[in-house]
Amino acid sequence: MIQKLIYSFFVIAFGSMSGKLLAQSVHAELHFLQDSAYVGEVVQMDFVISHPQDMMVAFPDSGPVFKPFEIVRLEPKLTHTQNGISNDTLRIHLRTLFLYPFQFLKLPFAYYPEGDSIYSSVQSDTLIIKKQVISLAPPPPFKSRESIIPVSTPPDYRRLGIMGLIGLLVLAFLIFSLRKPVREYFSRRKVKREWATCNKNLRQLSKFLDKPATYLDLLNQYWKSYLDPRHSLSLRSYTTSELMHHLSQLTEINSEQQQNLLQVAKTGDQAIYAGENISPDQLQQLKKSVQGILSQVFKNRLNAISRKT
Repeated sequence: MIQKLIYSFFVIAFGSMSGKLLAQSVHAELHFLQDSAYVGEVVQMDFVISHPQDMMVAFPDSGPVFKPFEIVRLEPKLTHTQNGISNDTLRIHLRTLFLYPFQFLKLPFAYYPEGDSIYSSVQSDTLIIKKQVISLAPPPPFKSRESIIPVSTPPDYRRLGIMGLIGLLVLAFLIFSLRKPVREYFSRRKVKREWATCNKNLRQLSKFLDKPATYLDLLNQYWKSYLDPRHSLSLRSYTTSELMHHLSQLTEINSEQQQNLLQVAKTGDQAIYAGENISPDQLQQLKKSVQGILSQVFKNRLNAISRKT
């Protein structure tokens, strides 16, 4: 029993001593290559592991273990071996976006002795974060002005509103007071334009004095169109016998004038359908009669406009 206890004690002691000796044979260092940096500035640090030549080691390559820093680039170096001891170096390029005044890293690593794997970690030195601005742009040159810059007075919106309201009231008053003269002006202008067109057509009839049928046909069309400008009575579509009834509906001409126009229509029928020869003097006399009647209608229309307004 005593022999078994002594054996167990030597096994445990030997294993503990061999583990310590193995751990002492692996050495890790982690240090920044500069003492301070600005926020966002890329800094470098070296992760160096010294170990026996026949042993494998492993560095961390990514992940949250690098917080509060973020990796920019990993740059492994060549292994240097001397007297059975190898030095593996990993150059780490990183930066921080945090404003902690003092920042450091604690990174894990692993090494693999024969038939085993051991994990450990190493802490770096401290990096001081500088908060001041790296550089400032030069201030703009001072320029003095000899004259004072004029400052425009802002508009008086209340005054402008009152003036606009007054303008609208004046405009409304003008429209209300001038509506009758304006209406009369345009109505008289329309009547004058209609008479000018009719009078022009009557003057051009002299070109057809040698053609009584054409002359009288145009003359009848002209006076019918003038007396019925909106074609509400359709005077141009009626025969001479039908006109006797419809002319009585025209209030702008009296019964004598109605009979004179009917006589012009009948004379036109005789020239067109019966082929009766009408002398130029008779044609001129008929046109003069029609022109007198229409001229009187024109004057009556102007007087009617004046009475309405």
